[in-house]
Amino acid sequence: LRFDTFEPDPEAQAVFKAVVAWSESDGDGSLLLYGQSSKGKSGLAACALEARALLTLSSGWFVEEGALKKRVQDEMFTPKEERGRGWESSAERAKNVSLLVLDDIGKAQVTDNWEQELTAVISHRQLNHKPTIFTANLGLGDLGERLGYYLLDRITMMCGEGEHVHMLKGRNRRTSKLL
Repeated sequence: LRFDTFEPDPEAQAVFKAVVAWSESDGDGSLLLYGQSSKGKSGLAACALEARALLTLSSGWFVEEGALKKRVQDEMFTPKEERGRGWESSAERAKNVSLLVLDDIGKAQVTDNWEQELTAVISHRQLNHKPTIFTANLGLGDLGERLGYYLLDRITMMCGEGEHVHMLKGRNRRTSKLL
């Protein structure tokens, strides 16, 4: 997806413009898009990732939180001799990639181990001023309960103290195509 092919709902025009403006900057701030499922958050995040990566000539990684959790868990059991030269764990990649999209944050079941891993990734990105795009199908209150308010506070601080936190509204983009 690209911004020129993304069709936002009329209710989402202001958020769409804010995301385009964020993508056209090369600052280190992050972005949080949240709201009900199927409103276009992941698609909009993909557009922002592509636009920002092209602008800054940097690498990006789009990963769903549940997939990242599974990769991290699977890698714990990968013997060192099977990793190969130059191998980088998914957690390290998430920490160090220039631009990360962490899609559907709050959807994966939070365990003590996963909470520690996710906090380490987000804290590293915050401390090293690495822009991150977060998407969530939960409201902010539910996201805080799910992740813990400490981690939600970190995320909102990364997003310019809330300046780049946007609720996406509109039609269900998946089912409306079927009707």
